[in-house]
Amino acid sequence: MPFLRSVLLTVIRGIFFDRPSPHHELHIRAISEVDVVSQPPLPDSLETLNWDALEASIQDPQQWIMLQPSHFAQPSSATLKRFMKEFGIEKGNTPLNSIQKLKATLRTAFVYEPGSTTAQSPIDHILEGGRGVCQDYAHVMISILRSWGIPSRYVSGYLGSDSGHGGRSESHAWVECWLPGTGWFGVDPVNDGDCDERHIQVAVGRDYSDFPPVRGIFSVSVRESHTCMHNSHQQYC
Repeated sequence: MPFLRSVLLTVIRGIFFDRPSPHHELHIRAISEVDVVSQPPLPDSLETLNWDALEASIQDPQQWIMLQPSHFAQPSSATLKRFMKEFGIEKGNTPLNSIQKLKATLRTAFVYEPGSTTAQSPIDHILEGGRGVCQDYAHVMISILRSWGIPSRYVSGYLGSDSGHGGRSESHAWVECWLPGTGWFGVDPVNDGDCDERHIQVAVGRDYSDFPPVRGIFSVSVRESHTCMHNSHQQYC
């Protein structure tokens, strides 16, 4: 799919290495220094932006691709449809109002519980169990927003500590939505808030499968047979 790759790979940067000699462990450590700035407020015009105006403004491939189903974002999921009916989730009067109401609903509908799902869990796991982590919240929100016609993408990064309190940043995931007049802006369904300078973006894509933090192939020799496997490091948040 050369068109899809050209749309997505323009923002991908990575470090690639090979470790051909036998080894028992592999440790990866990254240290970054990041300059952050405050996010500008959303323009007042979004309060009155209607659905027809949004649909007419979607022209760019970067927007179009973020309306399509992807590996973890499945708007047609029967479990998702039952969940939306149970919690009364439906389009609001405007796209912005719908985004805000949805993130608030997800915050109350789910219990944040590390270890309740894995990096490879489909959205059905959190929808049925009611428990998950930031990755699951983001995938559910993206699935619903795309079904409404709002371009939405998955963001992987870090959430810094509250200003003035120091502390470490934690890996995190959230959602970016596209609306005319402002472009892409972040929303955090886990915390039911808008993204600010504490949200440090590392990568964006259709969903988690586009950029797990670590991806690779390893070979294991057992009685002269070799097995190759794909290894994705789970994102904890």
